[in-house]
Amino acid sequence: MTLQRRWPHLAFLLPMLTLACGRPSVAPAPTAIEGATPEAAAPSAAPAVGGSTGAPGAATAADLPPPFDADALRAGLTVGTRIRFRMTPGGEEEWEVVAADERGCTITTRKGGGEETEQVSWTDLEGHARFPAAQTTREETQLTIAAGSMTAWHYTVTAGPAEMATVREFWFAAGHPGPPVLMTIRKAGDEVVRMELLSRSGG
Repeated sequence: MTLQRRWPHLAFLLPMLTLACGRPSVAPAPTAIEGATPEAAAPSAAPAVGGSTGAPGAATAADLPPPFDADALRAGLTVGTRIRFRMTPGGEEEWEVVAADERGCTITTRKGGGEETEQVSWTDLEGHARFPAAQTTREETQLTIAAGSMTAWHYTVTAGPAEMATVREFWFAAGHPGPPVLMTIRKAGDEVVRMELLSRSGG
């Protein structure tokens, strides 16, 4: 997969996703959701793992449309945006957009007293949230997490036989273009990774 370090730890889905094999995949009520791609505005169930086989940011016929396109990400991830997550395992992390232009942005990740900064293009970020249609279902749902209650798109990506399946779930809040507000990975029924939004400000 190609999404490992496109965001600092972000990659929309974090390096932790690589541990679970393969590539992953508010406010207002479920009417026209601000910042969404036209295809994503009408959630529909579609057959779910593996990830896009094309170049980063490139759409393929085998992928579901992403929840946010490059334009929505550019508008939503403005300089000063701060996103704080609880990672399990891993503890808390904060991601801050420290620079942005028409082509992409620079994000600083802070964790455990250290920090690292990386650059990424908007089209690459869009591509990080493309999921293989044959292994993915998508629905609109109500979600309550540490950051509050919201309307979200819920993607479920399943790989492997039922008893030993790896199930990756992603909830994207319509009013918050960017990474999922909640992500979980289960292997053989046991949750092994969890990423939950604690707060978001500035964007």
